[in-house]
Order: sequence, then structure tokens, then C-alpha cells
Amino acid sequence: MDFIKKKFACVKEVLSSAFSPEHLAYTVIALVSWLLLSAILCYHQMPYDKFVVGEPASHDVKAYDNFKFEDKEATEAAKAKAAKFVPKVFTPDRTVTNRVMKSLEYTFSKIEEERLKYKDSSVDGNVKDLRKIAESRILKPEISFPVFLSRELFDDLMELSDESFNSVRISVRAVTLEVMNKGIDASEGNENLVSEESIESIRKTVESLKPPEDEESIIFSIVCSAVRPNKVLDWVAIKDQQQKKMDAVNPVTISVAKGQTIVREGEIVTPQHLEILQAMDMYSPSIFFKTSFAGCVAVLMMMLLFYFGIREFCPSLIADKRLLILMCSIMIVTALVCRISASFNDFLDMKRVFIYVAPVAAASILIQLIGGTSLSFLCTIILSMLVAMMSKSASSSFTALFTGITAVMAFSGIRRRMDMIWSTLIIVSVNMVGAWIMISFKPNAVEPIMTAVLVAGSNGFISSLVAIGGMFFVEYLFPVVSNLRLLDLASPMEPLLQELTSKAPGTHVHSVLVANLAEAGAAAIGANALLARVGAYYHDIGKSRQPSMFIENQFGAANPHDSVTSTLSKVIIISHVKQGVEMAKKYRLPDPIIDIIEQHHGTSLIRYFHSKALKVNKDVREHDFRYPGPKPQTKEAAVVMMADSIEAAVRSLKSPDGSKIEAMIDAIINGMLNDGQFNECEISFKDISKLKKVFLKSMNSLYHTRIEYPDQKKYMRK
Repeated sequence: MDFIKKKFACVKEVLSSAFSPEHLAYTVIALVSWLLLSAILCYHQMPYDKFVVGEPASHDVKAYDNFKFEDKEATEAAKAKAAKFVPKVFTPDRTVTNRVMKSLEYTFSKIEEERLKYKDSSVDGNVKDLRKIAESRILKPEISFPVFLSRELFDDLMELSDESFNSVRISVRAVTLEVMNKGIDASEGNENLVSEESIESIRKTVESLKPPEDEESIIFSIVCSAVRPNKVLDWVAIKDQQQKKMDAVNPVTISVAKGQTIVREGEIVTPQHLEILQAMDMYSPSIFFKTSFAGCVAVLMMMLLFYFGIREFCPSLIADKRLLILMCSIMIVTALVCRISASFNDFLDMKRVFIYVAPVAAASILIQLIGGTSLSFLCTIILSMLVAMMSKSASSSFTALFTGITAVMAFSGIRRRMDMIWSTLIIVSVNMVGAWIMISFKPNAVEPIMTAVLVAGSNGFISSLVAIGGMFFVEYLFPVVSNLRLLDLASPMEPLLQELTSKAPGTHVHSVLVANLAEAGAAAIGANALLARVGAYYHDIGKSRQPSMFIENQFGAANPHDSVTSTLSKVIIISHVKQGVEMAKKYRLPDPIIDIIEQHHGTSLIRYFHSKALKVNKDVREHDFRYPGPKPQTKEAAVVMMADSIEAAVRSLKSPDGSKIEAMIDAIINGMLNDGQFNECEISFKDISKLKKVFLKSMNSLYHTRIEYPDQKKYMRK
């Protein structure tokens, strides 16, 4: 329970923090990005409400995969046909049976009365007189039987003995009940008459009783006169049989092949078209809501992955809302283009080759420029997942992922203009090969291989152009810098470098030497070597404002600091950092270069002038003779700081050799460590150990021992 309570408390804290004033802007950015990406992803799931039965289709629709679906109309027709041929089921109507049995009982009771009268009249008279009396009585209107009896049959009943009469009565009742319970069919010509089949059934039933011969005909005649057709349709049984027949009918299915045109533009929409669209999950509103909800959840998970990726790989990005909005915009625009290209596969007759028009490579390159390689790899994976969900194709996802990663690796190593061409060719080749591989792996692919490969190659080329153009746009508006921009800034024709060369040539030479050291050191510890080199070129541009105040530009002339106070000298020395930052901003140098200019001295102590001030006033505070900072925030700034101090210090050595240079490097770097100058950047002791070795090697090669040439002195100017 405590664990659950802690988790709920953590969630509550996150939610309250998300809507706090200081984090509200980030929450808005996240919500807007989530809504836009979800809308882009789920747009294609919208039902085709423009398709109305009986009206022309607004556009072509093709099947995106092989599938089968039930033709409900044809299946219902087959079931109806099966039910139609179910034979009629009849059942005896017990109401008719009961009526017949009552009529029979009443008839026998009347006959029995007549028999009694017949016996009473025959005591004193002769038979002829008795028969006349009986006939007269039968012919009287008041005497009638429900069951028709002929005169001969009546006479036979009258002449039977009491025992025979009772036997006939019992047999007639039994036979009638049995045949009525079995059911009496009506004659085909008259539904009120008994059919020949039923009469034959009565005969067999009577014979099965084996009555006396004189009684058999009487029983048969009475039963035939008494029975009535009683079979009626048994609708319950009929419905049951029909249902069984319909259940046995196999559903009628329709097969749709991948790439098959379901409905063409202008074709009259039929109910079957709508059935196919529903089977393809392209028409049902419930499907739309289900897939939309799943898409929103998927985008939310991707954004959480993106957020944790920023925290892990580029935490400084969170503090810059502009860059965060830029990255989200890049991903949204890329997703939108992918959605448009995926839609082309359904609406245009292009054999699904447009799934390879996904500019993930361009987005990967731009994100690498903003947030670094690791974050760019993560965003490439996220965009590839979006491509897979939008295009419903693993081919496009694989190609986008492979091309995006390749693009990041290719463009991150650019050092020359020619490298851009090679990087573009690599991206184009990888995109084409990826498309070829994925189509070759699909035996039922509908895309023409050559068309898909050419489309993929065009996509790679256009993505590279977009990335290169986007770099300049991003660099102009945002505090980021690419290798291409750094290469431009490294040109000697840059105005600031020309000004430094003409006004402070000594500082320029010093900056070039520092750049060589910084580049080698940054490469050794995995930092941006090109950024370190270019930053070193510009780190002292502020000295061009007062070049003579710095010893490397005095060339043996009098030192102006000898005639001013230490405090003023300190102000002049420190001002070159502030003036350099102002000049860099004026000429719109990228922020990483400005940061190196501002941080290359950190908060270090100006020891020479501090010592000089102490000789005059022992109460001088050390804090007053420190640079204002800030301390180096990046590895590149720390490397430039070390290279700057080492180059100046080693150059001041008289007769430098390997041991002196090594001791000087150790003293300078250890002094910076003890002074806490590297406390705010991510440089490790392992990095510092590597830097010492690289700096020592570079300085030894620069100040190696030279042989003295013969007669060298006579060529020297006196």
C-alpha cells in the first residue's frame, strides 16, 4: 500500500508541476504537439463519408492488403434459398380429433338407444314389422347421427348381438383414436375429404386388430365415416428445420487482392462497395474511434520517450523553449509529409511507391544539429514508427529508419564542402538499396521495383537538399551551429579574422596555434574538434580593439602596462573578453562560439598583475583580479581554456625541452583543476589525462630541437 501511495503522490506531483506557472509553457508545447501528431496519425482512419450508394465515387480506393470478407447479401440469399426448400411439416390437430371422438361417442349412444327400442318392439311382432318400425324411426327428422351411417350399415348394427356391438364400439373408438393421432391427410381435390392414403392406413389398422369377419367391414365403414382430415402445418417445426438449413449454409466470401481497385473515381457506389470499405476498416465510425484512441495513446508513448530522451541526451535543450518548439515543429512537419505521401498510395494509381517518400533523413539531420547524435537517433526511431503506422507498411519504416541513421552518421562527419556531396550520395544509395531490399523480400509486392527504387533515391536526394537548406535557416534563427557553418567561420576571409590578422597579428598567430592544440585535444576526448578549432580562432578577437596592450603584439616595443597601475591593467586585460563577446554578437557568430569566447578564461586569476598589485598594496583582494566568468560549460570551452594557457606559457619558456614542457602542462592543468575551473562542465579525469598527452605531443612537435646550418650566422642581420 505504501508503494502505491508513493506512486500516486509522484503522479500528483508531476501533474501539479506540469500546470505550475514556470512549467505551463512546456505543458502547452507538449499538448499542442500531441494533438497535432495524433490528428496527423489518425486522419487516414476517418470514414469515407463522401461515398453514398447511388452516387459517383469521389476518388479511387485500392486494397492495401490481401483479405477476404463475407458478402452478407449473398449469404442471406443463399440462406433464404435453403429455407425455401424445407418440406412442409404437418401435425395432427387435437381439436379435430377430440371433436371426431365426441361425435363418435354420441353416435354410438344414439344407436344404442335405437337398439333398445328395436328390442322392445320385436318381442311380439315379426321381423318385417320390426324393420319397418326401425326404418320409420331412422327416417324421422328428430333422429340423426353426427357420424353418417348408411341404411345397410345401420341395419347391421341393429342386428348385432350386444357382445358384438360392444366389441365393434370399442374397436371403432380405438382405431379412430389411433389413426387420428397419426394424422389424417386431406384429399388433393377436396380438403374436406379423406385421402386414399389415409383410408388405406385405416384399413391396415383395422386388419391389425383381427376382428371377426362380420365385424371388420362394420368397423372399417364406421371409422371411414367418422374420421376427418386433421393435419395442419407445424410452423414451429418448419421454422426449426429452416433454421437448421440456414445454419448449415457456408458464408459467401469475396476475395480482394492487394492493390485491387475497390471503387474508381466517378463509378456509381453500390452497397457491395460499402461492404468492402467496411471490411477494410475504412467506413465504420466505431473502427475510427477505436483506431483513433489507439493512435493517441501511441503518440503519447512516443512523446514520453522523446521527453526522457531529451533529459538523458540533451538536458540543456529543456531550458531553451525556442529550440524545443523547433524540434517539435520538425517532427510534426515530417509526420505531415509522411501522411501526405502515405495518402498518395491510396488515392493515386502509383503502385504504393509513395511509401518511400518519407523525409525522415532530413529531420534526423536537423535534429542532430539541434540536440546531438544520440537524440537524433531516438527521434529517427520515433518517426520511423509513425511512418509504419501511417503507411501500414514495414517496408517504409525500415527504409526510413536505416536512411535516417545513415544520414546522421554521414552529415556528422562533414569537414569539407565535398563531404556534403559524398554524404548526399550515401543517403541516396542507402535509400535506394533499402527500398530494393524490402520489395525483394515481399513475394506478393505490387510495387514495381524500379519505380520504387527511383522514388526512394529521389527522396534521399531531396531530403539532403532540405537538410542542407534547413541548416542555414536553423543556424540563422536559433543558437545552434553546424559543421558547415563552422567551416565558413574558419575561412581567413571572415571579417573578424581579417581584422584580427591586420590589427593583432601576434594574437592571430597565437590563436592559430591554440586552434591546433584545441582540435587535437577535443578529438582525443570525443568532443567537437571542429567547434574547438573555430572557437580558438575567435577566442581572443577582443584583443584587436587594443592590440598593443597584449605582449604578443608588442614585438619588442615598450610595454604600455609599465606606465599604468595594476588595477587599470587588470581592467584592460579583462575587457578583451567582454569586447570579444560584443564583436561576436555584432557579427552574428553562433552561440557556441560566443560561449567559448566568454568562458575561455573562466574565473581564473590574472596572476602577473595580482602579484604586481600586492607589491604596492598587500590588502589587494584576489577576487578583484579574477575574470568574471562564467567557468567553462562545455568540453570544447574547457579544451580551449587549457590550450590557450599552455601555448602562451610554453612559448614563454627559454630553451623549451620535453621535460620542461611536460612540467609546464602539468602545472597549468593541475592549477586549473585545483582552482575549480572545470567544475561546471562534463570533463573527467580520464579526459584530462588524455589531454595532457595530446598537448605534450603537440607542443614537442612544435618546439622540437633544430640543427644549426653551416654559415648560418653570416646570413643573419646584424
